[in-house]
Amino acid sequence: MQQGKKRSAVFLFILLFAFWMILAADIDALSIIVGLMATLFVVLYGFDLIFSSQEASRFTFGFLFKSLKLMVILLKGIIISNLQVAKIVLSPSLPIKPGFRTIKQPLKKDLNRTFYGNSITLTPGTLTVKLTDKDIIVHGLEPEYLDALNESDIQKCFIDLERL
Repeated sequence: MQQGKKRSAVFLFILLFAFWMILAADIDALSIIVGLMATLFVVLYGFDLIFSSQEASRFTFGFLFKSLKLMVILLKGIIISNLQVAKIVLSPSLPIKPGFRTIKQPLKKDLNRTFYGNSITLTPGTLTVKLTDKDIIVHGLEPEYLDALNESDIQKCFIDLERL
């Protein structure tokens, strides 16, 4: 294993183990041992399956910071779009103009493309229908939801992550 991959594996191990401990109902010796073994198993046997050399972003503090920034922006987008969709649904006239739009795919790595498509789907009012190397076909309840996808903060965060 290369030095960079070793660091990435250690960083992934720490993140997965921390996630295990957050989800653990009781923190005792047994849950710690099982967590360590399960995390080690996932890292050893799944690292190359999860990240190929072309897909892997370096796990650094910059990556962690940009990932946290992305999560905050995505959470903000989910909350705002939930309120917008709730307003539409609760309106007696149901003022929607659904449609499809093709937007340019700005990302090069398949993993980032998949996460970006899923983040579009997570925000209510939009749904990723098709994802290709060049384009993303999105369905939206309102045209402005679709217009907002071009040059959005979420898209900029994914582009920043891909530069690492």
